[in-house]
Amino acid sequence: MTAGTPHDERQLIIHRFEQGATKVIVNVGVLVAGFDSDVRCIIYARPTKSEIRWIQCVGRGLRTAPGKDTCLIFDHSGSVHRLGFPDAIEYDSLPGTSDGMKDSKVQERAKRVEKLPKECTQCHFMKPAGVYVCPKCGHKPLSGEDVEVDSSRGLKKVSKKERKYTKEDKQRWWSQIKYYQRQRTSMGKPVSDGWCGHTYKSKFGTWPNGLQDYPIEISPEVSNFIKSKQIAFAKGREKQQKQQETSEPQIALPSINPALKSSEYLRQHITPAGGSL
Repeated sequence: MTAGTPHDERQLIIHRFEQGATKVIVNVGVLVAGFDSDVRCIIYARPTKSEIRWIQCVGRGLRTAPGKDTCLIFDHSGSVHRLGFPDAIEYDSLPGTSDGMKDSKVQERAKRVEKLPKECTQCHFMKPAGVYVCPKCGHKPLSGEDVEVDSSRGLKKVSKKERKYTKEDKQRWWSQIKYYQRQRTSMGKPVSDGWCGHTYKSKFGTWPNGLQDYPIEISPEVSNFIKSKQIAFAKGREKQQKQQETSEPQIALPSINPALKSSEYLRQHITPAGGSL
């Protein structure tokens, strides 16, 4: 059943489902609200970040019916990881965009700390929020294994492979290095074209041949790279100075032992006429 299914055909499908002739209805965003038939199993396969949609869709199976004790929900979308169990989502007031006096947020996520269920690493059972030991298999997670993770942040996995820079990326870097050169010149601390070229080469391994010299405002990425090279250079120079200080030869003072020995020799072997020296 889709949005293009005619109304009469929809009613026929629902009637057959209620009579037991049709066991499964596959729908795409149609049976979200207003569908109150006796549903005892839901296979949810549409990812969503909306709590309202999540509650509405799964709520089709949470309604009571004669002889109904349970409802099986198979979440193939990961929504329970992001939003939690539908029966655990509550609102103190109806979500809105304005209360007539001042603007209000649709959902005050910043004011409430959400406790979401966690998946057991042993049997993959979804543990309720705050439950440490898995109720199904009894597994106790190790230290650091049950850490809260904000999966809503759009983080990307960093690849171990070296990033491939395009010609546009290299031009952007070179233009920002030239911008830094102009900044230093305006401060009375200019850097040479050779310094710019070597800085570029230390990043890409090649000289900036064929690139334009027009400057563009420096980004934090390029600025941090230049700072790291300056810090490394300063530490290297400091280390070299310490090595030079330790390797300088010590100036030996002249020994006075020979003079003392000569004086003693004269006292013993040369006696003046007066009898003393």
